[in-house]
Amino acid sequence: VYTPDKGFIEKDIAIREGLFEEVSGGSDVSTKKTSWNTPDTFDSEEIFDAQGNYLIPGLIDVHFHGALGCDFSDASLEGLKTIGRYELEHGITAMCPCSMTLPEETLLSICKNAYDYAKGSVSDEEKDFATLCGIHLEGPFISEAKKGAQNPDYIDAPFLSNHDQVRIANSLNNNEEHLKMAAGMLLPFLTGQIQHIQNV
Repeated sequence: VYTPDKGFIEKDIAIREGLFEEVSGGSDVSTKKTSWNTPDTFDSEEIFDAQGNYLIPGLIDVHFHGALGCDFSDASLEGLKTIGRYELEHGITAMCPCSMTLPEETLLSICKNAYDYAKGSVSDEEKDFATLCGIHLEGPFISEAKKGAQNPDYIDAPFLSNHDQVRIANSLNNNEEHLKMAAGMLLPFLTGQIQHIQNV
């Protein structure tokens, strides 16, 4: 089991309320005792022998665009579920996918799709998907001189009117707690960007 202070060491792990809970090294999880030696309730009576394997906390993917032929910018719920399943199968329990610099309508569709995924379009019965912890909007508030692979046709700096900035920000956030992070890539040194940050 990976620990932040000692690296990999031999430990027994119990699961309580869906979370890993350490049991003293060499102890027997069947005793239903925690490392504090107090009675507890665990999620299952089933015991897995993972001897010879390695156990780590779930990973968080903070920057990627897709998987298995599906792109986050496709704004497809089925595609996002395919991505989420792929991530979880590879040890990634939380993900923050990235969009590209695209038209406003497309970006709003991408964000709505992400919101639907996070809110519960993936039913409670389907547990084989990574959690969406946020999204990363790569543009359109970027420098054309440093655009990289982004499409210059959709770069927008300075960005729209104050009214439109607030309207789009509200659409992206949707005033809900399910998407707790919508990070947007922008460059403060560009004309109008400081005002844009204040407006949004």
